[in-house]
Amino acid sequence: MTENLNDKTETPSGGKSRGGCLKIGLIVVVLLLAVLHFATPGVVRNVANQQLPEVLGTEASLERVSIFLPGGRVGLQGLRIEQPEGFDGDPLLRLGSFSVAAPLGRAVGRNPVTVNHVHINDVFVRIVSDSEDVLNVTKIGPPAEEMEEIEELPPEDPADVPPVWVKEILIDNLNLVFEDLSKDWVFSLENFALSLTDLRIAGAKGHGGPAMLDGSFELLDERLNARVRILGKIGMIQPDQPERVPPIQLAVGLTGFNLDIIDPFMVRGARTALGGGGLDFWLFLEIGEGSSPTDQSIAGSYALVTDQNHRYAGELGGTLERPVLPFLNIFGDVLGNQFGRVTGLAGNVAEGGLEAARAAADTGVAAVRGATGVVTGAAGGLLRTARGVATLDVEEATGGLRDTTVGTVTGAAGTVTDTVGTAGSGVARAGSAATGREAVQRWWDAADERAAAFEAEADAWFEARPFPN
Repeated sequence: MTENLNDKTETPSGGKSRGGCLKIGLIVVVLLLAVLHFATPGVVRNVANQQLPEVLGTEASLERVSIFLPGGRVGLQGLRIEQPEGFDGDPLLRLGSFSVAAPLGRAVGRNPVTVNHVHINDVFVRIVSDSEDVLNVTKIGPPAEEMEEIEELPPEDPADVPPVWVKEILIDNLNLVFEDLSKDWVFSLENFALSLTDLRIAGAKGHGGPAMLDGSFELLDERLNARVRILGKIGMIQPDQPERVPPIQLAVGLTGFNLDIIDPFMVRGARTALGGGGLDFWLFLEIGEGSSPTDQSIAGSYALVTDQNHRYAGELGGTLERPVLPFLNIFGDVLGNQFGRVTGLAGNVAEGGLEAARAAADTGVAAVRGATGVVTGAAGGLLRTARGVATLDVEEATGGLRDTTVGTVTGAAGTVTDTVGTAGSGVARAGSAATGREAVQRWWDAADERAAAFEAEADAWFEARPFPN
């Protein structure tokens, strides 16, 4: 009887002891998590502030790191990267905050891995090209001699990317300033805001789709801030097919762009050839499904309208491997070699149009000075154009431009078609480029209405096109 009583009294005592140990263990775990939660950010920040200047080759600092392990949230605040040696003024980068939320309990072993949000706020970037055409960003990083000492590792097979569903990517208040010191030129992009929702990667299915893109920003100008609106739908990204572009439907609207913004880079006579000093540009682009650029078709349209109501429009076509994008020729006419350098296109893009624009400008100088005589062929047509514009004689200007046709520019590349400077119908529209000042002012004053019209047309365009699954 005594033994039974002893047995009964020992069992509860042992159970109580085990329960106490479990509670103590849980308390220890919670305390460790708390220590990590509060101590780790400070450690990370200190290490970052020690290593960033050495890694970047310039002064850099980070104000704060926030880490919340149970919720899978990581954030940075107050990142600042100064200009590298040889550049001064405002810093290269200021970042207000960056945060990612991917709850660990839902991410590990789940299909798809879910990222709740990626947020980037209050960004300022200043890119500078010095008098020797050296960009400040090329000076960021360790010295070249240190880079040479880094041993190149053999390439590895890319690891399989698990299915990922990114619910939301937000960029708010990004501002970019680009300065070209050799041309005394400053370009500002402000108030860039972008949202991308429901982005699917590597087969993440079951969450609707496609991803929805919505962005806007302004290009600063003394006359009117040009507005840019970007709307789009993006299909699933497949990392195992790196050459494949996901299916895309994209609408881009540029409203009230003043060519004065890019004046240092424009070819001579571009405004006359284009027929205005400001423009709207609408682009509707669709890239189809496919496993490679060879079988991904391109469709859509574009329209460019100047402040003097000259319109250039056309259809897009071809494939990603061989695209047909006529609007590139127009920008090649306006920007010449600068456009080719920025876009990576061949240097002879729209060469015929450039030559026509230069000839018109050169002849225009002579006409204003009272040049006389009868000249035939292309030069004659351009001379008549210049004289008509100089005297505000629309009929003479238009007639001269009609005389200058594609056939007169025999040295143009075979791929150049439908350019401002070479297409007869396009060039003819530039005849009244020096007239209609009141109409031009009305065009600039109506920028808000045209921006709203773009959004309405974009909505209708998306509505009329089902997106591939």
